[in-house]
Amino acid sequence: MKDIMKRATILFLIVVLTVGITNFAQGTLQTLHLDGSADRVVVDSSPALNPSGAITIEAWIRPITIAGYQTIVGNDYRSGYWLGLASGKIRYYTNGLGTYRDGVKAVPIGEWTHVAAAFDGTTRRYYINGILDLEQSTPSPMPVNISKLGIGGEALAIPSFYEFSGDIAEVRIWSKARSLTEIRRDMVRQIDGPVSDLTAVWHMDGSETDALGLYTSSLEGSADFSGTSAPPVPFGPVQIPGIAVNPTVDGLCSFANGYFRVPIWYD
Repeated sequence: MKDIMKRATILFLIVVLTVGITNFAQGTLQTLHLDGSADRVVVDSSPALNPSGAITIEAWIRPITIAGYQTIVGNDYRSGYWLGLASGKIRYYTNGLGTYRDGVKAVPIGEWTHVAAAFDGTTRRYYINGILDLEQSTPSPMPVNISKLGIGGEALAIPSFYEFSGDIAEVRIWSKARSLTEIRRDMVRQIDGPVSDLTAVWHMDGSETDALGLYTSSLEGSADFSGTSAPPVPFGPVQIPGIAVNPTVDGLCSFANGYFRVPIWYD
């Protein structure tokens, strides 16, 4: 049983509250929905989207299929970086053709899953729901190109857009290789303002506009914002300290009008 718990990825607990909450935030609403038919968000080229020292790309995704190759964030996989799925496993190109490695585990179909790829110029690390999926030494220079950025599909067909099928929310690019602790700390909250090393963030919650107002983005194809509500919420996570002994119940809980999600990892 203990081993099973260690292998668990992330649990979302419904915590019953004893006080009334009438307008509790339930996550990112009206997320980006893509049907896998040339749908995508295209972001105009910018030098800032080519971090020079290190990079982390992360997003919440809810695929409706894991077949084939699907772009999450693409900056022309032939000469730049590309984060996506290959038969459901994380695939990340660090710098053009020949620089990809595939992850170990496949993401589930029809469930919101947080994925991240971090690269410091030497070592790549993939994370699924705040759990390390792959760590590998693959030294290479950071890419520099003038290609437009694609979310949910490559900006240009090369030869395909490698479209994503499903929903996407809270897409971020950082100019550092974020640690496991940092990814866990911020994965369940929306980021609305400038944060150290944050290059870009798109909530994809009814608009393709980036939250920092730095880039020009446009919807392409039949992409829309009819996707299901995603986990990220506009406030920090609840932190529950560990205790040395088993807790006892000393009161009664009754249902009110709200709930919140609590991510838990078993290391």
